[in-house]
Amino acid sequence: DAPVEERRRGKEERKEGVGSSTRSNLPQEVIDLLVVLSGPGGAPQDKAATELRAILHDKRAVAALSAEPWALKALSRPLIDGRPTACEAAAACLRHVALDAEGAAQMVRSGLVLNALAAALSRGTDAARQKAAAAIANAAWRGGA
Repeated sequence: DAPVEERRRGKEERKEGVGSSTRSNLPQEVIDLLVVLSGPGGAPQDKAATELRAILHDKRAVAALSAEPWALKALSRPLIDGRPTACEAAAACLRHVALDAEGAAQMVRSGLVLNALAAALSRGTDAARQKAAAAIANAAWRGGA
């Protein structure tokens, strides 16, 4: 029957589209850390943010992460409701991302990232506030805001 065949073909096309649009150039280790960051706070989030901060000292890692808007959203979560360690480390990560032209542009376009940085400015520790302020300044400078 033709309608059944059309629906089946449409499902297969949607499956292919989903698979191709969800591919990432990020290493699996970084993806795993971002998944932990986007979850509930606590010791695992603290550890993931600290590990990601160390990884992002490599400019290639920053460039790969900057190309992924979902990754920047995941990095924003600890700024909103994470513990102080995770908040500070995530703000430091965004400070590094903001030095990359594409990362800065992604940050400037993301209301979530900007609101998360504002939350860190208002509720974070002194170290988190300093890193959030630097991230905003870097994003404005590199992103052309």
